[in-house]
Amino acid sequence: MAIKYKCPNCQKLWIEQTRCSCGTLVDIKPLEVDEAGNIVLTSGRNGYDRYLDFQYSRSGHFMQALFTAIMKADTENQDKLAMGFPEEVEAYRCWTRIGVEEFARRCGNKHSALFGTFCDEYGLEGLSNG
Repeated sequence: MAIKYKCPNCQKLWIEQTRCSCGTLVDIKPLEVDEAGNIVLTSGRNGYDRYLDFQYSRSGHFMQALFTAIMKADTENQDKLAMGFPEEVEAYRCWTRIGVEEFARRCGNKHSALFGTFCDEYGLEGLSNG
């Protein structure tokens, strides 16, 4: 996998720390990119993990506002939000429509203490690896 840097201004990817064509200095944390050029998330976290953070009041201001908007939106507006945040909308829908067991199976970071607390709270034995 190649390491690339993402411009925080225009989102272009660069193979080295440089000044982007938009003029922004690209010297932030590198992203891993697979052979097809797709960004690889190395943390193992996904929208389900971020929704779990929100449920336990551990997310930042942006995620709090995003999940609050998802919760308040009707189906049509949730579909629009899903264009930019598909995992987060899917996680909310799973939580509210399918149930906590399936939600827990779809979480990506099963080694976190928060996931263990969640499993203990909902009686989901055998799902936590932490």
